[in-house]
Amino acid sequence: MESIYRQMIAEAEGGQSFKSINGFNILNFPLDVPFNVDILDFLEDTFEKYYKLLDRIIEIKKRNDINVDQVHSLGDCLINVIKSVRNGKIIDAYLAFESIIDKVKDQIPVSNMENGYYYRMRGQRNIVGVSEMYPLPPKLRYKSSSERFSISGYPCFYIGQSRNVCKTEIGECGTMVRLELNNGVKFKLYDLTFTEGELNEENNELKFIRVWPLVASCYINQFYCVKRNRLCPPEMISYNENYTIPQFFTIYVRKMCDEINGIRYYTAKERNLNICGKGEEDMRNIVLFVDSSSDTSYDKFVRQFKWGNPYNV
Repeated sequence: MESIYRQMIAEAEGGQSFKSINGFNILNFPLDVPFNVDILDFLEDTFEKYYKLLDRIIEIKKRNDINVDQVHSLGDCLINVIKSVRNGKIIDAYLAFESIIDKVKDQIPVSNMENGYYYRMRGQRNIVGVSEMYPLPPKLRYKSSSERFSISGYPCFYIGQSRNVCKTEIGECGTMVRLELNNGVKFKLYDLTFTEGELNEENNELKFIRVWPLVASCYINQFYCVKRNRLCPPEMISYNENYTIPQFFTIYVRKMCDEINGIRYYTAKERNLNICGKGEEDMRNIVLFVDSSSDTSYDKFVRQFKWGNPYNV
């Protein structure tokens, strides 16, 4: 079956109607918010153009399996969630987020973490002990910082699906280790990446399209100009508003979805992202949720992997 999302990409690249405020087409991840443009204004513009793109594809392809009104409701709710957070109504914001995700959770693509090699990198060279590459143990949770899909105090385990994506995230210098799953170990992931090809039994491509506002909200970069020069260095940022939706999504998964072990997502640090990159051009990451409630559960998590030897890159 011909890829619908590929058709949407071609349509978005074909004219000015689907250009983002940042000058790229709206389907081009990550979504870099230009300097002096409000994130809410940027998202509202992006979502409105996405709804129009959906309408056009539905008209061209005579589709009847995509409810644009439901997609619109999801986008509107996500905008209102960010507005509530800005007003300090954190509980109200999360409850609204939880309510809308409850309605669409069956449409969020799910995939399994396949057998194969994965990579873990730290921005420090000459690490010898492989235990230094493990996720933070419970006794060191005070070192865990706020990241795109993790909250301060709750250590998560970030790994890349290629060496290149690790270098993109961390930088060209550091220590890397290769790891793979032990036999029989399975992790189920919410998948925020595009699956091309014939639709599988879970219809992941259509699901990706239906929950695109949620997906897109997890790939926002703030404080960039169109040419991608940083105008606000990271060390000057105390609050990452662009982390609001992905962090709420993490909270939701941890609270509501015990059968989901993590999230697969693209790096948000590569401007020229190839969403279908393979091998060393695979720009996908995985964040796994570590059971760090005790040393025993933490040790059990670590033992689910075969760890290689750390090496400098």
